[in-house]
Amino acid sequence: QQAPDLVLGQDPESGRKFPQGGTITLTVSSPTIAMPNVVGQAKAQATQTLAAKNLTGNFVEEDSDQPPGTVLRTDPAAGAPVAKLPQGGRPTVSVVIAREPLVPVPGVAGQDPFAAAATLGGAGFQVAVAEEPNDTVPKGAVMRTDPGEGTPLAKGSAVTVLVSSGPST
Repeated sequence: QQAPDLVLGQDPESGRKFPQGGTITLTVSSPTIAMPNVVGQAKAQATQTLAAKNLTGNFVEEDSDQPPGTVLRTDPAAGAPVAKLPQGGRPTVSVVIAREPLVPVPGVAGQDPFAAAATLGGAGFQVAVAEEPNDTVPKGAVMRTDPGEGTPLAKGSAVTVLVSSGPST
């Protein structure tokens, strides 16, 4: 259902005397919004462009050779009409953006926790450290990560470094 046209203005204005049979010009709102072209824009810029047209983007990531966050396509396409909402508010449109490539978790077993944290942080991960008893790995040495070595993750993902607390007593 489309929003009804709204009268935004008239000529001549209300209350003025006017000859019978004369022409009154009404300015009405459109029931649609033209979809702006945001393809090629960064996500932040596309969000602003859509907001300026009173639209909200539903961003979905997809693998691409384009830089991460770049708009690949929209639904509806640029120039297509987007129906205004009956109660006002911002209609939502679909925006597909290039995904940040996944990074495999580096192997840090056997390292000290500080070196492991530096390696993982350098790869773009958030690092947490947890201790776990182990009878064979010396106390203070990294045993493994969770998720494990080689697991592909998005940058900014959390990786826990599990450090030996020595033999369980």
